[in-house]
Amino acid sequence: FLHPYLTYYNQTQAISGDHYPYYNLARLIIRLLSRETYKPSSPTAPLSLNFVENLLGYFELNPAMPILFPKGVKMMVGMFELMWGTKQGDELREWCIESGYPLVWAYNPTMSFFRCGASGDYPGCDIPNNLTVDRDSANVRILDPIVLEKVPPGFNITISRKDQEVFEKWWETWDVEGQSKERIEREWDGLYEFFFPSMAIEPLYYGACSASNCVGVFVSNGVCVCPKP
Repeated sequence: FLHPYLTYYNQTQAISGDHYPYYNLARLIIRLLSRETYKPSSPTAPLSLNFVENLLGYFELNPAMPILFPKGVKMMVGMFELMWGTKQGDELREWCIESGYPLVWAYNPTMSFFRCGASGDYPGCDIPNNLTVDRDSANVRILDPIVLEKVPPGFNITISRKDQEVFEKWWETWDVEGQSKERIEREWDGLYEFFFPSMAIEPLYYGACSASNCVGVFVSNGVCVCPKP
């Protein structure tokens, strides 16, 4: 993906004018790899990503070489607004367990609700004019505790039985299909608020963990989520 990234970033000045520094490729890479670049101390919450960083930088690292499959995959990310509580979501969870992949849930309304059409004026088109507003937090994920408990070789964290039961009840009683964008956003906010202390993680960043096979870092306390040795 390096060539299309460079092509895009080299052309953003004509689009964004004075906002061009927001789209510097080096800035994006630094923001995705380190949380300590833009603040004097480690922030208490994951760095937000602006619109373009969410759209083109959602994958923490884009591959510059072939990835070994399946060992090269650390986890799967399910989109809350598209799959939560659905049959497709059930299939994803089952597949992750069978394949041995941890599953996390993320919410990215801007990217997943693109319905702009060729003219750019379709109802529900969320692309901001200067591409820097509407900062989202697509780099915030909620661990799926049911999947995590069942994938080998196991992980270094313990999620309480109560949290597991609440999570599964939430899954069984709320389905995103047919719901409005506003209702989906409210539901995600509730899910995130409830599970923030115990299951909210962010992507790995430079120096976060001693092992490279960890899947994320707890936002609340900085503890790494890693496979057992």
